[in-house]
Amino acid sequence: MTTTATVGPEITFSFDTQAFGPRVKALANDTFAITWENGRDIFGRGFDSQGSFIGGNFLSTLSADDPKQLSTPIISQQTSNGALVVAYNELFFGSGAATDRDILRHTVGSDFNTDGLTLPIENTSLDEALVAAAPTASGGSVVAFEHTDGAGNIHTLLQFVGADGIPRGNEIVVGPNPLPVPVQSQTGATVAGLANGNFAVVYTDSGWAEGGTLGNDVISAINLSSGVAGINNDYSYGRDNWAAFLAIMKKFGMNVTPVVDLWPKLGETNFTSHVAALQQAKPDLVFSSFWSGDAPILMKQAHAAGLTQSTKFVLTTAGGVHESMKKAFTPEGAIMGYNSLYFEAPNASPLLREFSKWHQERFKEWPNYESDHAYFTVVAYKAAVEKAAKAAGGPWPTTEQVVEALEGIEVESLSGRRSYRSDHIMECSYVQGLTTHKNRHDFVTIDPVEVMSTRQIQKPSGTGLYDWINSWSV
Repeated sequence: MTTTATVGPEITFSFDTQAFGPRVKALANDTFAITWENGRDIFGRGFDSQGSFIGGNFLSTLSADDPKQLSTPIISQQTSNGALVVAYNELFFGSGAATDRDILRHTVGSDFNTDGLTLPIENTSLDEALVAAAPTASGGSVVAFEHTDGAGNIHTLLQFVGADGIPRGNEIVVGPNPLPVPVQSQTGATVAGLANGNFAVVYTDSGWAEGGTLGNDVISAINLSSGVAGINNDYSYGRDNWAAFLAIMKKFGMNVTPVVDLWPKLGETNFTSHVAALQQAKPDLVFSSFWSGDAPILMKQAHAAGLTQSTKFVLTTAGGVHESMKKAFTPEGAIMGYNSLYFEAPNASPLLREFSKWHQERFKEWPNYESDHAYFTVVAYKAAVEKAAKAAGGPWPTTEQVVEALEGIEVESLSGRRSYRSDHIMECSYVQGLTTHKNRHDFVTIDPVEVMSTRQIQKPSGTGLYDWINSWSV
């Protein structure tokens, strides 16, 4: 067996007889750092490329300031300015089955001196046992931890942390949830961030073997997660859109990571800082429910910064301002929604074709969904008044009689047949597609065109949105 000579002498970094669990992290400029623990406190030392100490224990201030038991120190990332981010467990209270450990992160300066900044990553009332952490391509990190449920199953979960140290989105459960056997353990996870923004997680799955004997079937499972980002207005519409988007992705088991979610105020027109944050996060896809002048403004600024060249966009309602979505800054291949009316619908009715031609000639622009909503409201009201008057024997009906007549009524609108449900919710068809520059206009249109009825994509009466999503068979 051949041996390789060491660069420097063997160095003892701790004389504590209780010390255990050393971990080493390679850093920029050929330096490295080691962390370890002793059952009560956590420790860290920095080294130069030759293995000589740089500074003292960079976790000493943290240990001195926190009287609780600390464990599992893991250097999860090195920031762009050279600082280290150390994730670790803090024993909040208890022991054994009643243990409640939290996961925190502490920042250490590039000179291996602590800066005192400590932030929570996971600090719920449940026990979160940190097992692994790794940097992601977006500048943040992914943290893996274990949680034992009431049935004794051990789940491995992931939490994503932005470059600013703030957790992004909810935890992701790795593997099946609920677990398919009475007692099953997903333990010993390791994680790695990939250059394309995805990540890999590998863990051991120990469960019941045949015959009821507790076996240890080692399974390596890799979950790849594309990073997505959200930029939505900070009010109910924006927040509801983003929450529903995440819930649907989770239902379909897509394991997609929200790397950043941004909430500009309604009416904001300068998105420079938001675009910069999106660039730093490096998402594969940006989801936005902007629906007014903010949609083209965002795309102009994103295009100017080069974001549209590397990132796909989902623009749920930007078709409402379609003529402002110019080819000059709106890329091809984005998913764009038009609400209920698309002026160049391939199956447009004679009514829509006539109205679109008149609208363009009269106002020098093509109609959008607002025209359809207005037309439907007037036509439905007219039909309801006539229906209620006929039922009442001729006199002008009361408001209550008109409301009752509107329930279940169906009429022809610009976009096709539309109606009111018995709970007074409108029914119509929604239009979306992939943006294209192949048209006669200076703005994008969509091809192919997808039409979806609200009878399929709108929650039924009396059912909660997330209850409905979770009931889907996928």
